[in-house]
Amino acid sequence: MDKFRALVLAGGRSSRMGQDKALLDYQGQRLIDVMMDLLESVTEDRSRILVSGQVAGYPCVLDEHPGLGPLEGLRCALKEVENGETLLVVPVDMPLLTKACLGELLKESSLMKDFIRFSESELPCVFLASEKLREVLLTLSDPHLEKNQRSFRRLFLRLEGEVRMCSESKTLCNTNTPEEWQEVLNESKTGK
Repeated sequence: MDKFRALVLAGGRSSRMGQDKALLDYQGQRLIDVMMDLLESVTEDRSRILVSGQVAGYPCVLDEHPGLGPLEGLRCALKEVENGETLLVVPVDMPLLTKACLGELLKESSLMKDFIRFSESELPCVFLASEKLREVLLTLSDPHLEKNQRSFRRLFLRLEGEVRMCSESKTLCNTNTPEEWQEVLNESKTGK
């Protein structure tokens, strides 16, 4: 795919998890390494992958205004992406994601307007880098907005996009708490 980039959102405080999610051990690897390997298998070029946050060992894009959430990470990462490029965005805390799942979004991305995502989860998502996206993100990154107003849900409401069903919805399991993390670990052991 031409003009294709990827972004791992790894800049959160992990307050509900109680430890940095990017550094959690998943099957002998740090979670950030699992996600980077997955994205490399999709992009075929690790240099096309951005990391939002501060993770040792990776060149990272830092938030200009820390504490504003993942939209600030996306906004700052877009400074590294040209208009017209496709940007696949994944959270660091979805270890069950597969190349096939991401491929479902990417194969439809040439037909999208502003974004394409799954109905079961706001992320992963593919955006078309544009001035429109940049302007909306700038508006939603206002530090004076309430936290619930700085969300991907709000972003999608301001853009035109496609929402598709995921054929592998189990891969969209997000892990924000120790309990959710344990469920994912159990799932990966049993394969159920």
